[in-house]
Amino acid sequence: MTSLQVMPRFISALFLTALLSCAAALVPCTADRFAYPLHGWTWWSAREVRAKLGPGDAGTKQNVLLLGSSLMVVAMAESDATWSHQRIDLTTYRDARYFDDRLNTASSKRPSARTINLSAPGQIPSDAYLTMKFALASGLRPNLVVYGIAPRDLLDSTLSSPFDTECYKYLCRLVSADELNKVLPNNCWQRISRQFNSASPLLQRSIDFQLQTDQVANMALKALSERLHLRKISLAERMLLLKNYKPLEMEPEFIHAEIAVRGEVEKLYSDNLSDYVARYRKPRLDFYEGELAALKMLAELCQSEHIEFVLVNMPIRKCNADLIEPGVQAAYLSDLFKLSRSCRVRFYDLCDYKMYQKDDFRDSVHLNGFGGMKFIDKLADVLVHDRLLLSSSR
Repeated sequence: MTSLQVMPRFISALFLTALLSCAAALVPCTADRFAYPLHGWTWWSAREVRAKLGPGDAGTKQNVLLLGSSLMVVAMAESDATWSHQRIDLTTYRDARYFDDRLNTASSKRPSARTINLSAPGQIPSDAYLTMKFALASGLRPNLVVYGIAPRDLLDSTLSSPFDTECYKYLCRLVSADELNKVLPNNCWQRISRQFNSASPLLQRSIDFQLQTDQVANMALKALSERLHLRKISLAERMLLLKNYKPLEMEPEFIHAEIAVRGEVEKLYSDNLSDYVARYRKPRLDFYEGELAALKMLAELCQSEHIEFVLVNMPIRKCNADLIEPGVQAAYLSDLFKLSRSCRVRFYDLCDYKMYQKDDFRDSVHLNGFGGMKFIDKLADVLVHDRLLLSSSR
């Protein structure tokens, strides 16, 4: 086929794309900009932020905000479950009641702590930056932000790209990530893809089209199920049947923080070291530097809003840390210290191997309820000692 024969087809395709883009611009947007095809952890967190800022929570302003990965999620939630002797629904729970109690007990001064926990499984610094930006845009104005970081957050070689996380994909619908994109590692195709997305109304509206299609499909399936008297399958059943379909989907009562019980914690311990062998095997310098830059942006964002920012190195087991090359581990800690000095923020290294035993952990990185309370007691002590909640009050 000659170039003269190809040209009319190319022009036709270009014309069709332009026509569809114009049509897309004329289609009304989804009424709810928070709507999203996947109801994952970040979607539920955004829902809880909106609920806490609604009229029903008047007078209960959250003045402490937590960020971090599942290490922070589990430490806080399992401590609350163990302390209160109640299982906690993690789909909707974004409090940190034991942490609040320790802060308020350790300090008789006001203001009293009321924490919102916006940490999330798999959260990396670029995710945390977008989460903080969304919180501020929503009207959440904490006095203190505590970010719990661990080596995985900068070294995870199994994560294909920071642009592929559930958090990034959803929050980019709600807040701009333009300034963040400049510091994250980009390959050629990712840059081209984002340029196409920003230039084409058709691509910009793809989520709206998917939502409308899903709505029609769900209505049809519901009508068919009622006609055939079929019962609705649960999310857990669907995930067993279709493991790769929306694997990060959540619904109430789907996942819980459990009560830690002495004598049972060792039986429930899970050896996940093989997962971290893969995560630490080939650290990528561009990913490491990009996430470190995102962490600096997060610290600077808080400072620009006159919010005290505290960086905390989370407890993990020594057997996990030993999987990291000694030079990489030393560089990780050194870079966190350098960042804290250059940004003038507090950095607490609370990864004290002597303070925790195996029965304080669920696996090699996640604290159970007992270990979580140890961590929270120590964290509350240093925050109260340094008067950070008081010094940041406005």
